[in-house]
Amino acid sequence: MGLIGTGQEIHSGEEGGVGLWAEAVNKSSLEWEVVAPEAFRPVFAGTKAKFSGYEELHLAKSVRFHFAAGLSDWAAGIVEDSVPTATLAKLAQSLIHEGYQIRITRSLDRARQFLWEKYRHTPDARFGLLASSRDKTLDVTGVDASRFLRTGPWYAEPENSPSSCRRLQEAITEFSAQGLELDHTLVVWGNDFLKKDGQWDASQAKQYQKKSAVKDPLQLRRNAYRVLLTRGREGMILCLPAIITDLDETYTFLVGAGCEVLD
Repeated sequence: MGLIGTGQEIHSGEEGGVGLWAEAVNKSSLEWEVVAPEAFRPVFAGTKAKFSGYEELHLAKSVRFHFAAGLSDWAAGIVEDSVPTATLAKLAQSLIHEGYQIRITRSLDRARQFLWEKYRHTPDARFGLLASSRDKTLDVTGVDASRFLRTGPWYAEPENSPSSCRRLQEAITEFSAQGLELDHTLVVWGNDFLKKDGQWDASQAKQYQKKSAVKDPLQLRRNAYRVLLTRGREGMILCLPAIITDLDETYTFLVGAGCEVLD
């Protein structure tokens, strides 16, 4: 038995999403029964699996925090090229009206100061830096996203610990953030996923060691940023460092999509 979702495929080779399960079922010598929302019926049509559709299995609501559905919709729209900016702005305004915070800045120092001040009297609050694993600009911006980061201490230890997320020094990537959350996130946007002439572009991302295993690098970037944009329970700050001029168009797009300017 497996519990399978969509939009979270961030490892190379996963770009096919649920369709990969249909391929695996069809190649298997075993008998399979697929129980899923009706939306997945076309995916498994033509396979030898017995399909049973139950709309109750569509997990549109989260038990974690009440902003989840609207935030997921906004983030999904952000990373695609097909959702009008006005629609995204409307979704963002609805979230902000409900108390969720979506802010944007070109200054990492300003974002840090905002979070330290916001949670100065709540030592148990968890906030931290997030960044994409394929971003080439982290060294320029002074963000440390080492793959040797100790995830447990980063999430759990108090601010006086060098490992604590509250120090806003070390960043976790989409791999350490997937399935986990903070009260507030500070997402440092990279040049591995930027707007170019109105479309998302991943041509400046770090290359994969095994290029043959990657079918759609842009889709992996879309999913990675979808994860990064949905990790904050109370809010997020998006920082597009001013030193990275390639991010100018992306910044303009995100402001138009409803992000409130922190400056």
